[in-house]
Amino acid sequence: MNSAIAWRANSVKHRKNEIYVDVVESFSAALGPDGAALESGVSGVVRMKSFLSGLPELKLGLFFAQPAAQPRVGLSSQDAARSASRADLVECVKSDKLQELRFHPCVRLNRFRAEKEITFIPPDGEFDLLSYSIRREHLADVPFTVTCQHLHNTLDPEAVAFELVVRLRANFAERITARFVKVIVPTPSNISKPKTKPGGGSAHYAPSLNAVVWHLSLMTGGEQRELSIKAARSRLGREAFKTWTRSPLRLEFEIPFFTASNLRVEYLRIAESSGYPALPWVRYLTNSKDYEARAF
Repeated sequence: MNSAIAWRANSVKHRKNEIYVDVVESFSAALGPDGAALESGVSGVVRMKSFLSGLPELKLGLFFAQPAAQPRVGLSSQDAARSASRADLVECVKSDKLQELRFHPCVRLNRFRAEKEITFIPPDGEFDLLSYSIRREHLADVPFTVTCQHLHNTLDPEAVAFELVVRLRANFAERITARFVKVIVPTPSNISKPKTKPGGGSAHYAPSLNAVVWHLSLMTGGEQRELSIKAARSRLGREAFKTWTRSPLRLEFEIPFFTASNLRVEYLRIAESSGYPALPWVRYLTNSKDYEARAF
């Protein structure tokens, strides 16, 4: 190992020089009965997988895209140079949008503090370059809105039926598609044989959870889907219904090629003494974390 660079050996060699960059954000939210966000926030990480020979010097530029900007799957050095000259971009390292910044030891912190540039010699293999969080006021909207319509006074303890319509709306752009969408709808313990009618995907009752679980493999931005739940209620369980905690609905999802914060990689410049060509690849993903909606 190089005594000056504890995280990297001197003699790293790769037949093909590449580096992969993943910007992964986890979205937390608490939605009110009308679907509006009561609380929300993002925790993110810039994760890298480096296969670069020698002792490469890297410089990373980050920015917050304008709403019309689109993420890119791969960046060439020419693309990066053109993008870096765009006047409407704001480098995220010069913005107060990023909170709780934490860096890998390879980042030159003195240079970051003085010049707001992220420069580093990367470890070989996978590592987290930096992590961050973003507050609600810097987020445009929540990715999904969930609301419920209660039919036939279904929340009355004396009612003999439980009828509910759950509406799920994707608030992101039409060119974006979410995957692995799951909505968990809590139900009272005194219902029997609930019937579900999903407007897309599949739904089933999970007795162990006292909940209906709705699965949607894909959902495109701008779409709205509905789930109808109907069940009989036992009068013998009226007291149980009165003490029902009415937990919030829970939502799980993944959205590839999308960051809720609009954080983008503007450029990744690679310099190594031998001058070999290297190709950086960039991917984006937003997933759910503690995403809940109050419906009862």
